[in-house]
Amino acid sequence: MLVWMISGISAVSGLRPVSDAARVGHAIGATIGFSMILSLWVMGDIILGLFVLLTRGDKVIVEETAYGGGRGADNERDPAGADDMIARYMQRQNTPRVPTSSVSAPQGFGRRR
Repeated sequence: MLVWMISGISAVSGLRPVSDAARVGHAIGATIGFSMILSLWVMGDIILGLFVLLTRGDKVIVEETAYGGGRGADNERDPAGADDMIARYMQRQNTPRVPTSSVSAPQGFGRRR
């Protein structure tokens, strides 16, 4: 479609109308031609997009084991390193947070307990 559009531009740019009526006809014809090519391009994209959307396969989830990112050859395949990092992260997320100020916030609407 892009090659078609570029070849159309080069073909239209090579014409030199001599009268006012020829210039107007040249502009109208070029506009109609380019809009037809553009509309065919958009309709083809919509049709192909619908085919892709309607014929795609099921979503497949692949689980992989995460290995530790330490240095050296012995740490390349150490699954315990990654598991330890995940366990420390989960433990940090589950610890209660102590407010920094000595005044406690009022337990009202929208407050978490």
